[in-house]
Order: sequence, then C-alpha cells, then structure tokens
Amino acid sequence: MVVKRKSEGSYYMDISLGVDPVTGKQKRIWHKDIPSKRIAQQIETQLKQNYYSGLLLLSDKHMSFDQLGELYFKSYTLNHKPTYIRT
Repeated sequence: MVVKRKSEGSYYMDISLGVDPVTGKQKRIWHKDIPSKRIAQQIETQLKQNYYSGLLLLSDKHMSFDQLGELYFKSYTLNHKPTYIRT
C-alpha cells in the first residue's frame, strides 16, 4: 500500500491486490481525501480482509464482447477434445 500526503490534512492511498488471472491486469484500489494516515491504514486492512475473504469482488466492467468471447473460447477449449471443438 502507498499512503501519501496529498495536501494539508488530506491523504490518498493506492492498494495493490495482485494480478487478475483472467485478464492479466493488476488489481488496484484508489482512495483519496482521507483525513489521516491511521484511517488510511484501517481502510487498507478492511479492504484486504474483505477481498481475501471473498466479500470484495473486482471485475473488469469495460470488457468488450470480443474479449468476453475469447475468454469463453479459451475456457471452452480446456474442457473439450479438439475434434469436438472443430465441429
């Protein structure tokens, strides 16, 4: 986590939650205008607990239909024989 002072009495933070295995992009959460560093650390702890317990889901909401089709075909080819896929 990165906590930096933005301006007088205000902080912002950047949390990295690893890499998304489907898209290969880094999962990040940004928060700004946090009144103190202590509150920023509490928010980080809560977000990480929620993420690793499965309560916080991060998804790519701007995925195109073509990208979705490619992801589907990749998972489809893992579970079927090549002759079935050709058909």
